[in-house]
Amino acid sequence: MSKIHFDRIPLKDFGKRVQREVDIRPTEEYRTLGCRLYGQGVYQRETKIGAKIKAARMFLVRENDFVIDRIWAQKGSAGIVTREASGSVVTPDFPVFVFDSSKVLPTYIAWYLKTRDFWEECKKHSHGTSGRQRLSPKEIPNLTFPLCEMSRQEQIVSKIDFIMSKIEEVKKLRTETVENTERLLPLMLVQVLEKEEASYPIEPLEQISEKIADIDHAMPRAVENGVKFVSPKDFTPEGINFNNCKRISQQDFERLRRKIQPRSGDILYSRIGTVGQARLVETGEDFLASYSIVTIRPNPRKCLSKYLLFALQSPTILEHARIQVRAIAMPDLGIRNIRSFKIPVPPVPEQQRIVSYFESLRTKIGELKKLQTETETEIESLKPSILAIAFKGEL
Repeated sequence: MSKIHFDRIPLKDFGKRVQREVDIRPTEEYRTLGCRLYGQGVYQRETKIGAKIKAARMFLVRENDFVIDRIWAQKGSAGIVTREASGSVVTPDFPVFVFDSSKVLPTYIAWYLKTRDFWEECKKHSHGTSGRQRLSPKEIPNLTFPLCEMSRQEQIVSKIDFIMSKIEEVKKLRTETVENTERLLPLMLVQVLEKEEASYPIEPLEQISEKIADIDHAMPRAVENGVKFVSPKDFTPEGINFNNCKRISQQDFERLRRKIQPRSGDILYSRIGTVGQARLVETGEDFLASYSIVTIRPNPRKCLSKYLLFALQSPTILEHARIQVRAIAMPDLGIRNIRSFKIPVPPVPEQQRIVSYFESLRTKIGELKKLQTETETEIESLKPSILAIAFKGEL
């Protein structure tokens, strides 16, 4: 295809501002509309009852309308109204325009809104002090757009759609690869532990632990600065996040620690609400775990902490936990049931070999996820270049 010729055409030559006034009635509901930054399009905001809308009137939008946010236009806050968002209302800060369908395709403009060229054009027409620059309603019709023949617009949209769809396919395939790899770990846990069950004795969890207990069930009051107090909500895929956990007073800490205080090498196991999540304690810092967590202290002569962590995360143990859960309003796994978990117990050197094997797998999965994130960033960085080329007629 030969290079396309573009003319910079002001909005007023192919678009007309419309104001479909809607009188706001206190008892009626209205769907409100917003615009995402950097050309990411319009979105449905909350549905509000008229009594909670300050404005006496708003303006109706319809499919394929062009909506621009006067306040954040220089950051690409504009979009084309989708079919789903049609019938929503906007404030006067979101002027609405209808395109001349013989001169421009809404889909063509939708792609152009994602370009830095459009953002700079809006910035050029915005006025005000730093941080409060906005487009004047009188300036918006003077915004210029690179237009070409309709047939050429169709070609450009078709090519961009095709390339962007391929980018999304690549991203999806890479994500699926990581997800499928992550699913391998539980399956391999099953295989390894089944092998251990066939070769070594099966012991109840309480027989390979020094202690299995939780704290008293009286919930301590939160304080601003105090001892850390974790619950299952503080569990992350990587471990335990202490940064935003609850804090309790030193007095409550001293009272509640009498039954058990977690220490490095212990395993925290969630038993109420989110059941079956196991996390290894890797800090020597003072803290307590909520009664929705049971603290398991392995006997190091019989069972390594990291081996037990993998065993408790196996699908076999998770399924056993689900079967044993008592659920009325909140899932609740009793400590007696946890103590009866059946764990294959190979010799400690064999446990160490298994731990090393699974840690190596986890490291490789982590590296794959890191590569996926880096690759996705690189792929995303292609999009602005593709759009820049497209609106120069060189795609």
